[in-house]
Amino acid sequence: MFIKSLVESQSLLNPVLARGQLYEINAGETLTVESTETDKKFFFLLSGRLQLSYSDRDNPGIVLTVIEPGEPIIETAFGFSETAGFQLIALEQVKAVALSQEDFLELFKLSMDFSHDLINSLSQRLQESYQKVWDARKRESVYARLLTEEKRNKHVELAGNHQAMKQARQHIADMAINNEPVYLVGEKGTGKELLAWLIHQAGPRSRQPFIVVECSEMIEDDLGERLFGSMNSFPQAGGLFRFGYLELALGGSLLLKDVDRLGPLVMIRLAAFLENNFMDVRIMATSQEPLSPQFLDNELEAEVLTRLFSNPVVLPPLRDRMRDLPLLTKSILAKLAKKHDCPVPILNREAQEKLLTYKYTQANVAELEEILERAMVLADGEVIAAEHVFTGIVADTSGVALNLLQYNSVKQLIKKEFYPRLPQLALSVGLLIFIAAAFLDSQNLLGSVVLLSAWSLGWPLLLLSAALAGRLTCSICPFAGTASIGQSLKSLNRPIPQFVKKYDYIIISFLFASIFWVEEISDMRHSPVATGLLLLTITLGAVTAAILYPRHTWCRHLCPLGGMVSICSMGAPVELRSNVDICRHKCTTYNCYKGTGQHQGCPLFQHLSFVDNNVACKLCLKCVLNCPNDAIRLNIRPPAREIWQTSHINRGLAVFVLVFASLLIPIGYYEKRGINIPQNIAGFSAFYWGTVCLAAFAVWFLIRKRLNSEDSLPFIRSFFCLVPLVWGAHFAYQLQFVPMLPNLQLYLHHLMPDVSEKQLILISLLGLLRILILTGSFMLTLVCLLFVRKDLKGKEKNLFVTITTLSVFYTGVMFLLLVER
Repeated sequence: MFIKSLVESQSLLNPVLARGQLYEINAGETLTVESTETDKKFFFLLSGRLQLSYSDRDNPGIVLTVIEPGEPIIETAFGFSETAGFQLIALEQVKAVALSQEDFLELFKLSMDFSHDLINSLSQRLQESYQKVWDARKRESVYARLLTEEKRNKHVELAGNHQAMKQARQHIADMAINNEPVYLVGEKGTGKELLAWLIHQAGPRSRQPFIVVECSEMIEDDLGERLFGSMNSFPQAGGLFRFGYLELALGGSLLLKDVDRLGPLVMIRLAAFLENNFMDVRIMATSQEPLSPQFLDNELEAEVLTRLFSNPVVLPPLRDRMRDLPLLTKSILAKLAKKHDCPVPILNREAQEKLLTYKYTQANVAELEEILERAMVLADGEVIAAEHVFTGIVADTSGVALNLLQYNSVKQLIKKEFYPRLPQLALSVGLLIFIAAAFLDSQNLLGSVVLLSAWSLGWPLLLLSAALAGRLTCSICPFAGTASIGQSLKSLNRPIPQFVKKYDYIIISFLFASIFWVEEISDMRHSPVATGLLLLTITLGAVTAAILYPRHTWCRHLCPLGGMVSICSMGAPVELRSNVDICRHKCTTYNCYKGTGQHQGCPLFQHLSFVDNNVACKLCLKCVLNCPNDAIRLNIRPPAREIWQTSHINRGLAVFVLVFASLLIPIGYYEKRGINIPQNIAGFSAFYWGTVCLAAFAVWFLIRKRLNSEDSLPFIRSFFCLVPLVWGAHFAYQLQFVPMLPNLQLYLHHLMPDVSEKQLILISLLGLLRILILTGSFMLTLVCLLFVRKDLKGKEKNLFVTITTLSVFYTGVMFLLLVER
């Protein structure tokens, strides 16, 4: 043991202790020295043990050595105790004596072996520290190799026949043979990293590391310590054991992604590195826009950077080379099939068309690969269909909302699965009884109950539930319940016809307008048989679609009532959404879409990460039962917020909104004039269908070129701003059929001056409710328009004026037709 004789010899130790300062440190505490004293303190450990370690943001901690009793603590004399990262921690109760520089030198006179023992102890400690450092370097080297192998398995080929891609492939061999810096320019996901990898692989460095550095993660690293490590330039205290990315890439290539994000001082150090070449590393850099050295401050400008930025290789965005899409998809699918150890899937025609119409503005080829990989997992077979392809940004989860699923009682209630199964079963049985009663007992009590339930209560309650609870009624719908029973007995599972998926908004609009038209010309509200026939027709349509096609095709693409409820549900304060961060980073099963062995997947073919509106969600809560990551949110949120935020809505439904609005104009006009519609079928039909077709064509003409354009989304949202107003008009209209409500009057009392008796003012309750509903819904439409207006650009802002004028005009017409003077 070093200077053991000194410690054990009380006669020698006492003079030392008398001149020194005794330190006592408890276990787990750190030995610290005042900054003004570090130049004169030399410690000797008398008892206990101290651990010398180093750690920083890049290293979780390296234990350099353990100092035993009787050994010197020379580190504190050189300021190590103040250096970031170095620590002396007591492993047990410790006693140490601190000596000044003069007293330390006196120790050489006390023992002949002191100098020899001191050198041996420090040499041993230094050897141990170097061994620790060498082990850390070895681990970093292995890590660099693993990163390179990951790139080897990640990248495939630079596919495409675009002229720029052909030139890039031709330049690979030329750029690979020299050691000049490489500068690649292109939007995110255009293949810059792939091209850099191919250059690296084609050259003599192919067996050496290929390290990729995200410069955006080094914004706070002003001096580039993580990049340059322990290199001599700008040495940092505490950086003696730091390994930089350049050291990891020694002998290979270092790719600086988004190099323009580096700070000015780091760029100067990079310039010095390129000038001196004191490490064998080839520098490659990327940025999304072409850069020049002038983006640095004038004082820090470096001419050598011109070598890096003067000859960029520019890669075009995917939207500018859509002819390459078939080649890219083929290449990507082959790579993904190898990754997932499965046959290469086939894209059907509809899926190909969907991929071709998307612009890939988020991440270009990288985004295409993400879309295809997700589609492969969702398809779970050899054919990828359009419903497996989800494009665009994930749903926005921002905004104030109260998640009901944070309460365990709500979760447990959902897991009992009473809802929606039991309510839907009860309503399905009730529907069949209603239909039978309508035909068998049309003139008696049961017939009256059918009419009351279907018309006097059914329509108002359907509209009210949509505005308050979204598509809750669709989840317990008796038509869908009956269809599910039929599907469980017989399912052909045929592909959904392309024209149905493409023009479903036209089909829904036409069917819904037809129902309203038949109701009026047949006086169905007073005919149990006609009502029963309508209910039976809808039921047969739902059952037929369920037998022919998968899941709830009827509910998503064909149901006219579902179309109305889905549009009205956009203003509801209830929403079912996902935590997209959890879905993006944890989900690998996509159970919300695919389902599990216990529960079916989404009946509307939805991936919940891309659901940002109530139109696409029936609130069946199957995703809550299927999600293994607890990523589902059942939110109470501000009403109508999704109207100005939604991105993944069926844009064609803007046609339905205006059709839905136009229905009340001919009906209200005839009722206002007191004209009997069944006795004037021809005139009414011409007026009715003329109004409907004019509204549908006007909207279709305006949006036809914007159905697939990402840039025109605010334009489309403007039409959905009318949803609250249209809902309010229809709800106000349906209130007249609520039993007894039209006959109720409000009596307002007030005293006239100099009159002793009370005068009575009679106001219709129905009229007052209609005024309040129309006014409130109009104000909500204006709020939606104001939010949407922020995103409108250029000439599109004229649409704000047009829609606002239209809403004012429509509100005025509804007041004239529905509110009595």
